[in-house]
Amino acid sequence: MRPKGSAEALEMQQRIAAKLLQEGKGIREAARLVGAAPSAVHGWKRALEEGGMEALKAKVPARRAARLSSEQKAELEQLLLAGPLAAGFPTDLWTAKRVAQVIERHFKRAGAWSG
Repeated sequence: MRPKGSAEALEMQQRIAAKLLQEGKGIREAARLVGAAPSAVHGWKRALEEGGMEALKAKVPARRAARLSSEQKAELEQLLLAGPLAAGFPTDLWTAKRVAQVIERHFKRAGAWSG
């Protein structure tokens, strides 16, 4: 699992660890110095050996394409602004599960959201 922080911050941590490894530091010492798990530094070392510093470049995670069109999003906004009672729920509280149910019912997109 990736540590907290931006992709750029992770890349910087990896590059510092790589520099330490190149200077002859061990995996555990490099991990301690950059605040990472030894297993992570081991993986970075392997990536460095296989692909050089280029292998440690920040990777921007791919985003999933939106499942609702712009028009449908605008329609959903209106449904949500009308409130949960208007959508047929017994209380005036939106939850992720209820929003998912509205999307599934109104746009017939079963499984579009889990909640």
